[in-house]
Amino acid sequence: MATEIKYKNALGLQVSAQQANLLIGDYSHELYVDGVLKKIDLFEDGQLDNGEYFLSEGEDIQSALLLTQSEWNSGVYLTKVQQTANYTLFDWILYEKTTKLEEGKRLVDNQGRVIAEQYMDLSTHAIRYTVKYSYLANLGSFVNSGTISNYGTLEFTYGYREPNEIMVEVNLPGFNNETYFITAEDNILNHPIITPLFSWDTQIYYHSDQLIPL
Repeated sequence: MATEIKYKNALGLQVSAQQANLLIGDYSHELYVDGVLKKIDLFEDGQLDNGEYFLSEGEDIQSALLLTQSEWNSGVYLTKVQQTANYTLFDWILYEKTTKLEEGKRLVDNQGRVIAEQYMDLSTHAIRYTVKYSYLANLGSFVNSGTISNYGTLEFTYGYREPNEIMVEVNLPGFNNETYFITAEDNILNHPIITPLFSWDTQIYYHSDQLIPL
């Protein structure tokens, strides 16, 4: 069994083990077993606070809780439910120690990036709201100043306050981490700076809260 640890800083950028030793704010350790992500330790202000645990096939969640509850204040535990050539779908449950707080679904692409998450009602299992991510390429004149979390992404939220409402956060310089509402009359994604990077009219997946792309 081969294991590997990868380190990421607060902006989600991978750093070396030597650089990780100098991190004092928020950062993460990712544990891979035989090339598969198994566990993420999340540090806040330099202290281990919470994490994510990916259950293997047949692994019992109660055993996973016993392994991690002494380390984490809370944790997300993920179970793979479907895999294709392009995507992997997980069910997840958020626990604070052994108390279940929240549950949902997560869609990850074949590069390990989170494409979408759904948050469910614990009692009815109905969808409360959905979040999707678009990872922009060829950012051109945009320069990463090292101060923007999730730099180069668009973060969409569906139905958080109203059933048909779509919000988007533009993680690029000049957009000040503001949240914009997408309506027929007003759509920040039609901004002339953004349209060369992301064409709203052709990116149909982001027009609704549908989890898995057709």
